[in-house]
Amino acid sequence: MPHIVIHLSGQPNVNQSRRVVDKIMALTQSALGKQPGVIAITCSTSRPKPGSLADGRCRTLATMRFTWTSA
Repeated sequence: MPHIVIHLSGQPNVNQSRRVVDKIMALTQSALGKQPGVIAITCSTSRPKPGSLADGRCRTLATMRFTWTSA
């Protein structure tokens, strides 16, 4: 029995969650040949924290500027 855990970022949206679960269910059936009754899917949403990667405004090493000082 596959147990698939999905984490979505953003505001909770029942319709979006249902579409994602339905798509993963269909992919699991076609790719693994599993019957719907033996597939467990857990889907949760979380609001991105300011500055996180999911926030879209995260400062990464590529965008940060460093000032080097010698001791």
